[in-house]
Amino acid sequence: MLPLLLWALGLVAPQDAQVRQVEYFVAPQYPPLARRATISGQVALKVTVSPLGNPAKISVASSSHPMLSDSAREAVEQWKYALGPEESVVGVSVIYGFSGAHRETDPKTIVRADFLGVASRVFVTTDSVSPVQVDWIKVEPK
Repeated sequence: MLPLLLWALGLVAPQDAQVRQVEYFVAPQYPPLARRATISGQVALKVTVSPLGNPAKISVASSSHPMLSDSAREAVEQWKYALGPEESVVGVSVIYGFSGAHRETDPKTIVRADFLGVASRVFVTTDSVSPVQVDWIKVEPK
C-alpha cells in the first residue's frame, strides 16, 4: 500500500520502492530567514541510495518554498542508509511548521522523524519570531 502511495505522489515508481533503513540521521534546520518570514510548508524528496548506503541523487519532487527545499536537501545529503545489494529509491517528506509560541530570541525547534523503510517523514516545528523588517528603496528612473 505505501509503495503505491509514494508512486501516486510522484516520489517513486512501484518497482523502485525498496526498504532501506536510515542508520545515520541529520535533522533539517528551520532556515532562520524562513522562520522570520513565517514560511512553512512541505518538501518531498526522491532519494536514490547507493549500495553503500549513501544518497547518490536527491531530487525535489515538490516544495512549498525554495528555502525549505535547500534545508531539506542539505540534511538528507548527510544521511546514511543500511547497505543494500543494489541502488534503490526512497521518498523523504519534510514538513516545516510553527508551534504557536512566539519568542524574540532563542526560538525552540523540535524535530520528529518517522522512518518507514521506503519513506521517511520528518517534522520540523519551531517558535515564531518577529517578522523581517523590509525597508523599501525608491529608485527614480533616469
